[in-house]
Amino acid sequence: MCCPSSKKISKYGAHSQRCSLITTILNCENKVKIEDMSNIMQECFSSPVFSVIKREDEKYLTEKAYENPKFSEDLIRDVLIKMKEKYSGYEIIAEMENYESIHSHNVYAKGRIK
Repeated sequence: MCCPSSKKISKYGAHSQRCSLITTILNCENKVKIEDMSNIMQECFSSPVFSVIKREDEKYLTEKAYENPKFSEDLIRDVLIKMKEKYSGYEIIAEMENYESIHSHNVYAKGRIK
């Protein structure tokens, strides 16, 4: 994710953050496909996430993230809204932790929608 605050004050770029995102759908009785959940979660980040990329892809992904900065609460809200669109009728919990690179603390956010 790209930090909106960092982008706002930075002349040449912004710092990016790694994070862990966990989404839980309660009482879904195995009616949910993990692949669908994963795709929805991936769509909500500042840019797509890949294990290995080429240099030219890194440029694209960095620029995409820069154009789509998000705070932790933005990511949680986006995940809850998109999950609710796909899985209405279920209670959904989303939580994430940002592993901050420039702060002495991590950021944790959690949301729930019924």
